[in-house]
Amino acid sequence: MGVPVQYERNFRAKLAYFRAQCSSHFLNGHARLCISREGLLEESFQQIQRLPASELRKRLRITFLGEEGLDYGGIAREWFLRVSRDFFNPMFGLFEYTGAHYSLQINPASDVANVAHLDYFHFIGRVIGMVGVFSNLYARCFGSVLVPGLISTYEVWIVPFMDLNNHFIPLLAVDITKPALFHGRCIDGGFTLAFYKRILGRKTCLQDLELVDHDFYQSLAFIRDNDVDELDLELYFNGNYYKFDSLQEEELKPGGREIKVTEANKMEYLKLMVEWRLNRGVGEQTEAFLKGLFEVVDPSWLQVFDERELEVGLLTISILSVSFVLKHSIY
Repeated sequence: MGVPVQYERNFRAKLAYFRAQCSSHFLNGHARLCISREGLLEESFQQIQRLPASELRKRLRITFLGEEGLDYGGIAREWFLRVSRDFFNPMFGLFEYTGAHYSLQINPASDVANVAHLDYFHFIGRVIGMVGVFSNLYARCFGSVLVPGLISTYEVWIVPFMDLNNHFIPLLAVDITKPALFHGRCIDGGFTLAFYKRILGRKTCLQDLELVDHDFYQSLAFIRDNDVDELDLELYFNGNYYKFDSLQEEELKPGGREIKVTEANKMEYLKLMVEWRLNRGVGEQTEAFLKGLFEVVDPSWLQVFDERELEVGLLTISILSVSFVLKHSIY
């Protein structure tokens, strides 16, 4: 089934507004990084963190040690992909997968994995802030391609790219008409919808929990759909979880362990429980991430989008075959 025309127009209008904001705030000059492949994440972290926020609104020029040459966008694109793959990797300890859906959420125990975890989340926010719209910096719009079942048409770009022999070749790439931010690059990872809501400063709901913790969602949905007084569940306004094999308890509100859940107050309980479950142990990390993100992108620019549109935006670039592009293109 195709995308509703009116929605597609609205989404494109939102993108046009966002890109205009990015373009009008982009600065002349280059932000330069010189890093080794062996120390890519650590060196990128150190150099990005040393830069003032204004430098991140300039063209990004990446040099890999021992591979000096011109960057027509391909090296920077590779850098975004590789560095995001490293910091999103659950083995690094900052993020973890949610259920079977492989969306990412902040690891509540990130401080154990990395003592500098808050600085890294600030760095990651900055990188995500640099990811977004091409703004014609390295590419020229070629047309558009409609992919059935997805949110909108994709834009097809001719991206300058140098092969290993330094021969220029045009590479067809598909831009997911993204709302994310300055440099229009690839990142390797995607957050939960609840986290996109947090970026936008919007309230979460019970449904947001389904893809994060399906079993917990089902237990809360059962409470929502049944009379608590008849079930006599002995629930109170507190949450329990394990940390390093030790059972922890937190009140959902002051005096919560003494407040029993009833049919009359269960909706308040569900609201507080959802908020607690989605934000448990990740408040400082989230604030550090948002601080880095909003140093690059004004949060008001994102308010035209909803969380699903922002999710699509942060997926950035996918490379499609020429035959696919030619088959689906709209010129």
